[in-house]
Amino acid sequence: METSLDNSGRPRDSERSKSDQERLRVDLDTQVEIEFYYIDGERETQKFAIVSEEQADYYAGFLGACTPLALAIMGQDAGSVIEYQAGDVREVQILSVKPAPEQEATDRAALREQVIRKAVAE
Repeated sequence: METSLDNSGRPRDSERSKSDQERLRVDLDTQVEIEFYYIDGERETQKFAIVSEEQADYYAGFLGACTPLALAIMGQDAGSVIEYQAGDVREVQILSVKPAPEQEATDRAALREQVIRKAVAE
């Protein structure tokens, strides 16, 4: 079986080995699954897409690229454990990194502003 290559001579995404895809590093427009390790021994897993600040909405799963958490994990790959202290969190482990799914661009900052204006008007 012959492998088809993209313009840069690398195997197309659909034909790359799982280990090649696992080496993807956290960057803008990647989806990251992270496990948070708390001081009391508890763990929590969350998925985020790393996005621009205009698109950020933590509770909807969109982590702004300039947030402390995003800055701490940028450039890391799956399996990395990073010291990260925020509240009761002491470190995070990156469980997976993959390209973020395509989505319609939404200006979340404008949406937040709209909600604030509506609340103030009431």
